[in-house]
Amino acid sequence: MSALESTTRPPSQRLTLLGTVAGVSFLVANVGTILSAKLVKSHPAVLLALSSRNRHLLLTKGAGIGFLAFALIPLVRTVPVALSYFLMAHGYGEQGRAWMEREAGGMPGTVGWAERVFDRLGPATLLLFAGSQLAWLIAGLRKIPTRTFLAFEVAGMAGRVAFFWILGERFKKQITGLLGVIGRFTLPLTIVLVGTVAYQTWRSMQRLEAKRLADEALDLGTVE
Repeated sequence: MSALESTTRPPSQRLTLLGTVAGVSFLVANVGTILSAKLVKSHPAVLLALSSRNRHLLLTKGAGIGFLAFALIPLVRTVPVALSYFLMAHGYGEQGRAWMEREAGGMPGTVGWAERVFDRLGPATLLLFAGSQLAWLIAGLRKIPTRTFLAFEVAGMAGRVAFFWILGERFKKQITGLLGVIGRFTLPLTIVLVGTVAYQTWRSMQRLEAKRLADEALDLGTVE
């Protein structure tokens, strides 16, 4: 490792901490997805604390969660995780591109599209994609100031929460009907969600393994 690389990379302990935050967030979000059918009506605030996905925002709004919890929980849930992704990419420079491809399931085309959007809109991209891991990583790679990142991320999350609150109010009747269906079929839905999460995890691991083998083959070809 060169002297320049050693000064630009974050210390290993810091990287471990940031990676742990991102990893725990991923696991917790999967737990939230699996338990969403059970939690959405009985404990909507817990569901948002586990996973603040768009669909969970809509469903918890229909379940009658209070505005304060609806507004604050996704913010507290998301911003620290976003900051961990940002700081990892910020500290590792262009080597963070490999992380982005892993987040995109090993699809460079998706990463390239996201990079073009960010290069055109700059930090304002976070206003539209406040919950996007790719947006967080690209912001770190582009080394925008941390304060700028936090300001746009918080503003983007606030706009996202407001949008889904209004949308949930507009389609309250339909969401209430959907919640009734979820309540009647909680167990089978939970089983389906367990299978879906397991399949997505397996597919992601398969793509990562395929990419690792391809990189190893490329390295061997370069050496020869």
